[in-house]
Amino acid sequence: MTLTTLAAGPGMGHQIFGVVTSTGLSGYLAFHLLLGLRGNKRSKLTDDDRLGAFALVTGLVWEAAGSNWADLMQGVNSVPTGLLGPGSPMGDWGAGAVAAICVAITFLPDWGSKRFPPVIFGLIAATTLAKAGGLWAIPVNLVRLLVSLITKGLTP
Repeated sequence: MTLTTLAAGPGMGHQIFGVVTSTGLSGYLAFHLLLGLRGNKRSKLTDDDRLGAFALVTGLVWEAAGSNWADLMQGVNSVPTGLLGPGSPMGDWGAGAVAAICVAITFLPDWGSKRFPPVIFGLIAATTLAKAGGLWAIPVNLVRLLVSLITKGLTP
């Protein structure tokens, strides 16, 4: 009696989608975020909370990807740092307070039909979470772990 396995072998490093780098994942998320900004119904980013959360996760993935994506996020981070960071006209609030205010601005207001503000503040919140550390580092590290699992640690 012969036993035959009908399932296909694991192939390319056990990856579901083939080879996906962190830069490729960042590009996909940027495209999806753009579709959400335009109000595409298929993207399922139909309300401001989903859009803000997706922007926050996208920003964390962009930082994890490095290269030009991380440079873009550093430029976004210059806004809260310039307003509330060391040497700013409003005094030094501390990284944890800046992270808290950015998350609050992303999710607490009812943005209504405005789609751009939750995206911008979600991206800003992503950069401040990464800089704040402490409790704020939990979602940052979780997203970085997921990116590493999806991409198998492949960098651009």
